[in-house]
Amino acid sequence: MNISQEAPAKSTFRAAFLVPALILLLIIAVELVVILVVNDGHLVYTLDDTYIHMALSENIKRGHYGVNLNEVSSPSSSILWPFLLAPFMSPPIADYAPLVINIVIAFATLAVYARLVTIALCPCDDKESNIIAGLIVLLLIPMTNLVGQVFLGMEHELQTFLSALLVLGLIQEARTGHVSWWLIGAVIAGPLVRYENLALSLPALFYLVLRGHFKVALLTALAVAVSVGGFSAYLVSIGLKPLPNSVMYKTGIGVIESNFVFRPIILYARLGIKTIFSRIFMPIVFIVYMLVALSSKWPREERLLAATIAVAVLVHYLYGQIGSYHRLEMYVWLSACLMLIYLFRANLRRLVQNQPLYRSAIIIIFFGLLLAREYTTTLFTTPLASNNIYQQQYQMHRFTTEFLKDSVAVNDLGWVAYDNDDYVLDLMGLASYQALWHRFNTVDPSWMNDLAAEHGVHVAMIYDFRFRELPPNWRRLGELRLGRLRLVPAGDTVSFYALDEETAKQIQPALSAFQQSLPPGVIFEMTGE
Repeated sequence: MNISQEAPAKSTFRAAFLVPALILLLIIAVELVVILVVNDGHLVYTLDDTYIHMALSENIKRGHYGVNLNEVSSPSSSILWPFLLAPFMSPPIADYAPLVINIVIAFATLAVYARLVTIALCPCDDKESNIIAGLIVLLLIPMTNLVGQVFLGMEHELQTFLSALLVLGLIQEARTGHVSWWLIGAVIAGPLVRYENLALSLPALFYLVLRGHFKVALLTALAVAVSVGGFSAYLVSIGLKPLPNSVMYKTGIGVIESNFVFRPIILYARLGIKTIFSRIFMPIVFIVYMLVALSSKWPREERLLAATIAVAVLVHYLYGQIGSYHRLEMYVWLSACLMLIYLFRANLRRLVQNQPLYRSAIIIIFFGLLLAREYTTTLFTTPLASNNIYQQQYQMHRFTTEFLKDSVAVNDLGWVAYDNDDYVLDLMGLASYQALWHRFNTVDPSWMNDLAAEHGVHVAMIYDFRFRELPPNWRRLGELRLGRLRLVPAGDTVSFYALDEETAKQIQPALSAFQQSLPPGVIFEMTGE
């Protein structure tokens, strides 16, 4: 049957969406209950980075762009996400706003999955096809870390949705020759949610050009350039660099002299190739797509689809990052998985039609869990990740706002800066270009003293291993230690320092009170105890 004549069956879509949606809702509810139990009733997201966005968002609502009210800064890797959160940054809804927004987006993403799987299985409209459709969509939940991203509280759930929508839009264009408005929207909005989505949006624009949609591609490209470039112009207009500090930190662009061509060497020297995804699956997926793109046996439009995803995979593999609790590569991974389902739909249909239902289900479950292996763990570790942040960064926030009640220097910016109007000096550089520049270019640690003196900071809470050397005048006050297995923080011990002798003496009562207030299992050991 000609592809353009295929019509997705409504009953198959319902089967592909409803049961997985109910299971997704149940999993989210269970995760939330466990998180509240282990965190003494507090909802805490699974990365401290979440609270960087929230700290920025609460100040955006006040009409200021930055995490500190007395200076502008650009710590967020997302252009749109802090602005989307800003209207909700008021008690008592602020803490739950990212969760609720991400839950809604997760179900929208699931609907996109169901639509795509329905297209892949149509024109079948029987009980077996409906069961298999629901099974595939259900497996896509762990395969694309849909639950884990809900509790990140970050923009990655929205990035997942837009990436899936882009893939579906390309497939619809290949089937009908029509460019949907929501495909254009996904191409434009993707980079505004995460800069990495340019790896998808730009190949998609080339696909539209090669399919003869010259005007649409040109106007969409202009919209991408104006929107992303317009934000850079805004940053420059308020005295910042054209790229957010977080982007410069990850790439070195704007703070070190390096040839972009050799960026992959710099990347892997810093990060290493740590996961099964980066060692095996991504190269295999790239090879599969290239074989399809170069094969004359496939229709031209499908070869172009394969080439589009192959380019996106290659660009991310060379210049993107992988990991950080299974979030940074997810947009390109799910795009690759979804397009595979469509391109090999004939094989999928034959499996359903020629094999008993139980055998088809076993085969699909096997391959689904194999591909989901790297991400299934988040279903079981999300409460622990949340508890790590509760026991470490949240306690640092409590010390700063309840006991110190003064400015502080940190290397984990999020929780300490969120809901805190005192100055927070970010020694990693996400909220301070001066600190970022020094981290890349200065060996002498005296720059930390200079920035601290400039902002009236007398106390620091840091991971010692983050810094080659500390100023000799810093005095160790004690160490905050996790009470459970470390999963997401960079370290299990945070060192507290006074930056001068007078502060070291004056702060002792606050440290003692803080020590007595910690939840069970969390230890603060003062120096000399």
